[in-house]
Amino acid sequence: MNCHPEFDGYGFLKGENSDGADVTYSQIKGCDSCSAEMEQTRGLLAQLDSLPEITPSPAVWNHLQMASSGTPRRSRGWVPSSMAAALLLAVLVGLLFLAPGRKQIAAMTAGKTPLYIEENFSTPEVMELTLPGSGTLLLRENTEIRFTGPRTLVLNRGEVLAEVGKGFEIQHRNTRVIVEGTRFGVKAGEAVYVLEGEVRVVGAGGEIELNSGEAATLLPGRISGGVAQIDLGWIPLPGLAITLEKDAGAGLRRGEEITWTVSFSSSRPFLMDGMKNLLHNHYLFLHVEPVGRKPYLIPIDPENILTPDEGPFWIGPGWDAVLTFRVHSRKFQMDGRCTIFASYSGKGTGGGQVTSNPVELEVRK
Repeated sequence: MNCHPEFDGYGFLKGENSDGADVTYSQIKGCDSCSAEMEQTRGLLAQLDSLPEITPSPAVWNHLQMASSGTPRRSRGWVPSSMAAALLLAVLVGLLFLAPGRKQIAAMTAGKTPLYIEENFSTPEVMELTLPGSGTLLLRENTEIRFTGPRTLVLNRGEVLAEVGKGFEIQHRNTRVIVEGTRFGVKAGEAVYVLEGEVRVVGAGGEIELNSGEAATLLPGRISGGVAQIDLGWIPLPGLAITLEKDAGAGLRRGEEITWTVSFSSSRPFLMDGMKNLLHNHYLFLHVEPVGRKPYLIPIDPENILTPDEGPFWIGPGWDAVLTFRVHSRKFQMDGRCTIFASYSGKGTGGGQVTSNPVELEVRK
């Protein structure tokens, strides 16, 4: 049997085409594409039947009545099932989103709890929120927020680190932070800082643009030193990993120096605010485990760091950072074989500690 180009699967399933039911049944049985369309329509109807009862608003009813008043009653002829499915979905969307009193979801917690627009929310601990189609927010402990729209957030207290696209806005008192596509933070009553990208800060004192590594007060006014002056210790480590290598063989003789290389990589971009001049914000050690003896740490002296330069540098997908440094043999407490790890913690990563792969070394006289 040749497949009919048009097929009223909706009418058949709802029992509205009783006169042509036998013909329709034969059409379904003898045509693979018609059978597939029937199953698709059946699935759509099952989804509709599973929904709870929704009372549409007067606006929805008026719209449906106006649309139907100028449309003739459906004949018993053929109607494409794709058209029926599209009409069903259009009505469903209207009922769901125009129903009075329906709340709109602005964000979801990691536990899949929804946060609604105009709902006050506070958290006693660090928490990440997912914004549908927009990005993520990281809330510091004791932070209170309220969404006034899908892409507008009011910060009442605390601190927010946002990784969002263009058009998102954070408001605090009389200050607006407007996103151009970035990763940035706002600290209530204190500062705005940009880890990546660009934001526009509009406040009582005027308007300024901030780029990666820059920070400003909420007036706004630029903060000298930028992100390096902001406490980022509350931010969890963003998938940071480090790799340790040495430029020599397995042995190191007393009186010699050895050059080490530490490579930093991360699944998410973040700013490390330099190592030479700002070492008080960064802690890099060699963790030494001698065979049969107690382990100990060798702090890395900033004077022995060979790279990078003194300014901030980025770590993230596709652009790892590399540090090379020298360690003299006198830093090792004893001769013999040992296993060495690099250990790093720092302000730029939000605290915590990361340990590298092991490297074997023998210190000889």
